[in-house]
Amino acid sequence: MTNAIQNFREERLDILSGTRGGPGAKAVRFSDVSDVVLKELSLQVGAKSAVLTVDVPLSSAGWADGPAIAIGPGLWQVQAQVQITASAAIAATKVCARISDATVEFCTAMHRIGPDAGDSALLSMTCLIATKIKRTIGVQVKPELPDADLLMASTCAPLSGGTETATRILAVKLVGI
Repeated sequence: MTNAIQNFREERLDILSGTRGGPGAKAVRFSDVSDVVLKELSLQVGAKSAVLTVDVPLSSAGWADGPAIAIGPGLWQVQAQVQITASAAIAATKVCARISDATVEFCTAMHRIGPDAGDSALLSMTCLIATKIKRTIGVQVKPELPDADLLMASTCAPLSGGTETATRILAVKLVGI
């Protein structure tokens, strides 16, 4: 077991037992939470996540699919971030992102991008979803002016050397139904 998981488990037990905040207590920054800890959290509280693994060109007028997760009955808090990047010069355009099950649109975000190569936009969305059935919830993106050089990005390559996940979805189950 890694130290991060052990520390997470100890923090969780401290919170549950009401002993957190005593001598030697320390704050945990969000940036300290690794993917391993998020996976452990998924096992503890019913969180699910998915990431985009390859860039998706926004070259058609329809909705382009990004990462998706299956959720069961309950009340879920769903968060998504979508990185849009222009890999070359493009006509300035608006890009809309949504969290959806391809039938119901739960929330949306819009941003203008272009015309310069390297332009990028980060769209963030959060919503609550109450469902009595199993659903597949995903991120979808639609450009106003489709262009093969307009991408839903999988990584933040220009800033981080390509290792940071740029487009992801996370759902945390709040209440079972």
